[in-house]
Amino acid sequence: MQLAREYPQGLADTSMTAAIKMLEQAKSPEEKSVSVRRQSTKRNPVAEAIKVDPVAILEKAWAAASEMERNIFVKKIERDIQPKQ
Repeated sequence: MQLAREYPQGLADTSMTAAIKMLEQAKSPEEKSVSVRRQSTKRNPVAEAIKVDPVAILEKAWAAASEMERNIFVKKIERDIQPKQ
């Protein structure tokens, strides 16, 4: 309603940027705070995939690894599982 009063001739000649700014001003405070949270949250697809199926990720990594990388991985695991004295 407010836009209709402010622009009785219509919004057809309004630029996209100006229209977005008008809509931004029309948002309630709750909507503005939600959009800020969404922007600050970074998505980490690797971490999400590991949470869903860690074994599948290990299998894919193993298949893509070279022989030398596999040997390094095996030695690291062997050191990690050996009891410390």
